[in-house]
Amino acid sequence: FWDELQNNPVHPKTSQPSPGDFRRQYQFLATHYESAISIHLPAINSGTMQSALTASKTLTNFPTTVIDSNSLSIGIGLIAIRAAEAINANKTHDEIINDINNVIKNTKIYILLHTLEYIVRGGRISKSKKTIADLLHAHPILSLDETGKIVTDGKLFGKRNLYDRFIKYIEKKIPPNSQYRIGIAHGNCEQRARKFEKHFINKIGKESVFFSQIGPGLGTHAGTNAMGIAVQIQDNQIND
Repeated sequence: FWDELQNNPVHPKTSQPSPGDFRRQYQFLATHYESAISIHLPAINSGTMQSALTASKTLTNFPTTVIDSNSLSIGIGLIAIRAAEAINANKTHDEIINDINNVIKNTKIYILLHTLEYIVRGGRISKSKKTIADLLHAHPILSLDETGKIVTDGKLFGKRNLYDRFIKYIEKKIPPNSQYRIGIAHGNCEQRARKFEKHFINKIGKESVFFSQIGPGLGTHAGTNAMGIAVQIQDNQIND
């Protein structure tokens, strides 16, 4: 995927699964489980939620709760891990939903863009904005607001120590003396991302740090060398 993204002149396009895709998956799950919890991209950014909701309404005798994660990538991963922990603790379906809704409020993802090239290629912003950003050596940090809309949370200027400064930016978001988890997702820059992983393992322990790669859906727009860090505060609020 990453080779094609960089070298193929035809930029990839993204599309959500159809209601039929979800219905078949839910029907399969119904043969093995009593209920399902389906956690997705924010509805404001993707039609995936609507497809899942449409499919869930066609089911009988199989309770399926569709949840807007208000997150992306590894942020959704951290939320899903908490859901799995609640399941393993033998909580009821409703108790698990309550836990998920609470943890969503305390999970935030920040994505550092190394370049705006791929967002321009995907038609998300104009070439003129990229030109200005390039002149300023500006690197946007994207996040999501309370509605799930993707917004610019901040900017870093210049390439020198860019990723070290991104770590410091993230750490300012974490309340002092709080317990938290970190999720790291990279855009085909594993070696750099492993340094992030090592940094946070030294701070909070290996069991609280999760590592992955940015998937093609987000990668199409974020591009190579993008870096996503999700912060999940335990029973607290993330700093603005």
